[in-house]
Amino acid sequence: MQDEVKIAGSQVHRLTSETIDQPYLINVATPPSYNATGKPCPVVYVTDGGPAFLALSAVVPMLQLAGELKPFITVGMTYDVENSMDAMTLRTRDLTHCAGDMVMDPESTPEWMKKLPVAKPGGAANFLEFINGQVKPLIQQHYNTAPDEDIYAGYSLGGLFGLYTLFNKPDSFNRYVIGSPSIWWNKKDILTHEQSYSESHRDLNASVYLSAGRLEESEKKPDQYGMVSNLLALVKTLEARKYEHLNLTHQVIADETHMSCHPVALVRGLRKVIGH
Repeated sequence: MQDEVKIAGSQVHRLTSETIDQPYLINVATPPSYNATGKPCPVVYVTDGGPAFLALSAVVPMLQLAGELKPFITVGMTYDVENSMDAMTLRTRDLTHCAGDMVMDPESTPEWMKKLPVAKPGGAANFLEFINGQVKPLIQQHYNTAPDEDIYAGYSLGGLFGLYTLFNKPDSFNRYVIGSPSIWWNKKDILTHEQSYSESHRDLNASVYLSAGRLEESEKKPDQYGMVSNLLALVKTLEARKYEHLNLTHQVIADETHMSCHPVALVRGLRKVIGH
């Protein structure tokens, strides 16, 4: 299986979603100080859990050993498929909350991406139900986890999924690392979810880190994705809401493109919301 991650000390679990009828791989890594009967650990749930899990597993243990990052269990959620390109298609289904088309610039989009099969989008609600109803119970059963210490980390469409969760079922996680969220999806429909939430809630009890790479969008000319400008506009809106318990931080990370910013955003975000 192409997205099964084999790292010393990590474990792989297989789950099939009861709602989606999709087999998933759940990659799990425990911190260097992990003790099954010792102090319980927070859990970081990461989408795109093949490459993102690999990236975090390469850096996080060193930071934890150096005392620069608190211990936590990393859970990477990905797909039990033969071809890793299939995961690129399935993530469009699971990480988007409504119908919409991928925006592709003919000049900047790689040829392999143009050839990807089109998945039916709009499955975020089912995927969130899978995480809360099946993945979390699995992790809580097999690992020494801290109650109410669940963190979400996602990038790009995974960032969009993080916003969807934040504005619809925010208590699914108490901390969110949201990198380069695809706010542009379906004409910025996610902003209607934020507006609806604000109309019926005066509080948003979460610690949220938002980021984008500076090179994702020209400072002189906003592009069709608007990764930086959309992010900054959302930050301004959330700050204006003045939610009592919202701890919001954001960064525009210099010298990073959409592809290169992924591991940087996750590590920086985890350092912000978890600390040391």
